[in-house]
Amino acid sequence: MTKLIGLQYKFQYKQGLENKAADALSRIGHFFELQSISVCQPIWM
Repeated sequence: MTKLIGLQYKFQYKQGLENKAADALSRIGHFFELQSISVCQPIWM
């Protein structure tokens, strides 16, 4: 974090469908959450 202090930033808001990369990345967590709770176990165990 201290490396970022001397840098300048410009924030640019992109609305809705225009911001596809952030939208896709924000949905990744939900996919892995669903995978972690669904487990297949054979009946004989």
